[in-house]
Amino acid sequence: MLVILAVCFHVAGCMTDMNLFNCNLCAYSADSFFAFRNHFVRHHKNDPHFYVACCIDSCAYTCKSWTAYRVHVHRKHRNVLVVPSGSAEITENECDDFEDTNEHVQVQRAFDPLHFNAQFTLALEAKHNLSQCAVDNVVSSTEVLFERHLSFFKAQLKSKLSEMHVNPSVVDDVPVSSFLSEFQSNGKRIAHYRKNINTYIEPQEVVLGYKFVSKNGSITRSPRLGYIIPFERSIHNLLSMPEVWWHIQHSHQTADEFMYDICDGNFVQSQHPFRNNAEALEVVLNCDDMEIVNPLGSHVKKHKVSMFYYTLANIPPEYRSKTDVIQLLAVARTRDLRDGNTESKLLADFCNTIRRMSGQGIDMHLHGDVKRITGNLIIVCADTLAANWLGKFKEGVSFAKRNCRHCEIENERMRAIVVERDVALRNLDEHKTRCRDLELLSPVAYQYWSRM
Repeated sequence: MLVILAVCFHVAGCMTDMNLFNCNLCAYSADSFFAFRNHFVRHHKNDPHFYVACCIDSCAYTCKSWTAYRVHVHRKHRNVLVVPSGSAEITENECDDFEDTNEHVQVQRAFDPLHFNAQFTLALEAKHNLSQCAVDNVVSSTEVLFERHLSFFKAQLKSKLSEMHVNPSVVDDVPVSSFLSEFQSNGKRIAHYRKNINTYIEPQEVVLGYKFVSKNGSITRSPRLGYIIPFERSIHNLLSMPEVWWHIQHSHQTADEFMYDICDGNFVQSQHPFRNNAEALEVVLNCDDMEIVNPLGSHVKKHKVSMFYYTLANIPPEYRSKTDVIQLLAVARTRDLRDGNTESKLLADFCNTIRRMSGQGIDMHLHGDVKRITGNLIIVCADTLAANWLGKFKEGVSFAKRNCRHCEIENERMRAIVVERDVALRNLDEHKTRCRDLELLSPVAYQYWSRM
């Protein structure tokens, strides 16, 4: 319906000058701030997607609060605050019924059908989890629906102009289109996202290795592929969110003797670069395996995939678990990762970026300025299976002779010993030596000694 409103607005205003105040939630426009205020407060007060976009002198200010917008106009555009004669005033209680807030959103002031169409298709894919085929069908059906509505609206508008003795041919000059033809296939949508959405990050393929498969009676060499989201661009988009950047600049580390979060621990506070920089990024990596289907019998684990996510411990715990701040990092088939121990290839981009951040830092353009971003990986959150796999231990502990990855205790003695001082702890250098030695053993010897 946004396209219909835009056509109506164009026809009504094509012969007149554009008004100073244009409502960003509907086609209303006014030539005074007070008329615009009356309309906005009365008609959009309870809109679930409420926001105000300032359109005075090409101002790009946006906010989610009418009170904040009113303060902005008083501070920056006082010259427009002239009360017109005969204007209907609203009560002060009506205008002040909004909660003040400092949250801002980035919106596009000018009406751009392609921009709204991109938001529509992205919501279908990302928010509603529709398949590519389903999105194609929805876009195609929506285009037909829009075309019929627009044609009907155009005929009605011509009829009304004829009754008013106005030449209806002016309506034919308005292009009537839903602009959905550029989104009818996945290839067209991806091409539009690449060209017009600056924050869109396209996943990149990573060749983990190769395997030989039988196809049409012949043996062919097929790559084992994983997919990553470039970590530097992903962290840039995350830090571009005003609410996330506010938490980066205002550390929630406690000053008393109690520990409320991981950033209050001695390990984090004693490590570089957190010792001298409270704004350094505290990266938390998450790893887990999941089945994307529910197979039975011999097909169990056939479609199992390993997922890597990350978040920032700079964000307080009450917000850290929200999906908006948990970012996908990498994904690959579990079998491809386990068979060749290729997780280092999948996480190479992440590790290289972490090294740069923990060293000299990375310069990023954020919030109108160049910021030097530093940080480091502080923890990897994983279950026992994933943690053992990443640490190069035996993944399953049921048949391991020494199934604790922290000490040398044997499986038979685990129930008898409960304190750390009674066992010998594992040593990192010795663990690396054992991993190197395992690679030189025969398959039979490797199977026996890997249980240690």
